[in-house]
Amino acid sequence: MVTNLSFSVLLALVATASVASGAPNPTRRQYNQQYHSEVLGPLNKITDWNSFANQLRQLKLNGIQAIATDIWWGDVEPQDQTFNWSYYRTLANTVRASGLKWVPIMSTHQCGGSGTTECNIPIPTWYENGMKDADKYTSITGQRSREASSPWAVVNGKTSIQEMGELYTAFAEEFKDFADIVPRVDLSGGGSGELRYPSYSMSWTYPERGHIMAYNDAAVASFRNKTLAKYGGSLTNVNAAWGASLTSTSQITPPCDTVSSSNVVPICQGQAVGTGFWTNGGWKSKFGQDFFDWYEDEIVDWGVELVHVAKNSFKTHFPSTAIAVKIAGIHWQYFNPNEARSAELCAGYKNYDKLISAISGAGATITFTAIEQNDERSAPFYSGALTLAKEFYGKCKKLGARCFAENALSIHPSEVYKYNNMREVMYVNGVEGLTYLRYTNLIDGGRDSMKLFTQYVSEMDHTKTILRFQVDNISTAMGESFVVVGSIPALGNWNPAKGVPLANFGCNGSNCRWAGSVVVPGLSGKVEWQLVKAGKGPNGAQCTGANTLNVSTRVVNVAINSGRFDFTNFDVREIGIDGVGAC
Repeated sequence: MVTNLSFSVLLALVATASVASGAPNPTRRQYNQQYHSEVLGPLNKITDWNSFANQLRQLKLNGIQAIATDIWWGDVEPQDQTFNWSYYRTLANTVRASGLKWVPIMSTHQCGGSGTTECNIPIPTWYENGMKDADKYTSITGQRSREASSPWAVVNGKTSIQEMGELYTAFAEEFKDFADIVPRVDLSGGGSGELRYPSYSMSWTYPERGHIMAYNDAAVASFRNKTLAKYGGSLTNVNAAWGASLTSTSQITPPCDTVSSSNVVPICQGQAVGTGFWTNGGWKSKFGQDFFDWYEDEIVDWGVELVHVAKNSFKTHFPSTAIAVKIAGIHWQYFNPNEARSAELCAGYKNYDKLISAISGAGATITFTAIEQNDERSAPFYSGALTLAKEFYGKCKKLGARCFAENALSIHPSEVYKYNNMREVMYVNGVEGLTYLRYTNLIDGGRDSMKLFTQYVSEMDHTKTILRFQVDNISTAMGESFVVVGSIPALGNWNPAKGVPLANFGCNGSNCRWAGSVVVPGLSGKVEWQLVKAGKGPNGAQCTGANTLNVSTRVVNVAINSGRFDFTNFDVREIGIDGVGAC
């Protein structure tokens, strides 16, 4: 094998590939043809930009189209209306250089809540200190959440929606020159960036149902006022509907017997409202249903307002960028025979039709954040993870909403069933794409992790083929680079200026590894290609050799001079330098 290659004008490496796309799986639907794959970026700040840039090139090489990264509010707005975007401009420039798209997440929540210990970036100190206790999400025992703003907050004379609008507008103005690589902006509506109450972030252990988080003064006042409005302002009507004997409107409160502890908020001391709420089925009573209707309405209305203010903030500089909202996959307690779906209720999810219709109707796409897991119906989990995913995406399809997916936990190479679950749900319901949590699990998980994910991505869109090229031990002088050209537009129609540039993946002395890929829609038939020095090959140069590659899958790998092929291995054609036809 040759390990030290010399080049003249044209590198003498040529192969011919015959690519068969294969008959589509009959279980697939035509609306999966534009399937989109992306990964979640790191929680913490990047410190080694060269390493990060190399990781992004690896992701693109394996068919990934975009990376979603948090824009931490607590990091960029240290004082009200004073912004520091320097780190995120470096991030955006690095993503652009990789050829990936960028999905910013407007992360107005705390990094480190909801059981996450990987990072610690709180919401801005000036905002948290400015929120009154009366406005903060509060449990029945008086614990106040620091994880995110509540819908009721007013700080420095501005509502939470106004504060979010200022952040969105400042971001749009600062990053308007990146609009071409931003297909979508994700909004954070609560803990972990999801539109929900922080019901399972404090004094909570999985798989407990979590806490109702509406015992702060502003929430209680909202529930009381909207309940009275619903019943014509009459306490008598409220009593009749609830089968209660309230003597004062001040007794209209959230359920007051959800815990056994005597350490409860003042409004619940001595109250009888909601007696037997969880233990005796009070949550299913008219009072319980009225409460959870209101509870959900508050969070849904908050989400709709966020979408409206975001669309207004981004419309000038990002006119083609989608706005998205995440919905948490709260799957535990789904099958609890006594408290069915109580964890969802505590998070603010009662009626998914209403939720999906409202967010979609406001003009946003929706990402559901648990699509891969199996049901685990026995105690203490009572999980309906797969059942809930099918239910949610079935509603998206029925209502005509654009819905994406995100896995809840990392996927080990031994957990192939999780990919099968995702395929099943997404094929049937036309889910448009997946955000994989988290990119480091692919980079650090070894070749099997990347292999499984790349295979999954390629199978989700049967109209596209991934062509990948890798050449090893190639003598490279300072400033030299390489590009693949060929007989199809995706390979530049033999024009090196429009071919597929290869990225340098490291050198041993002057001998380097170069690799690159391209996703080609509707590819079939004969494809010719050659490798040239960037800027050296003349336009129109063609070269055919004796190497033919017949492919029956949608991932085509060509390894040149490698000895072994150590990235995703499906259809591999290993070509030794001495065995390639020259021209």
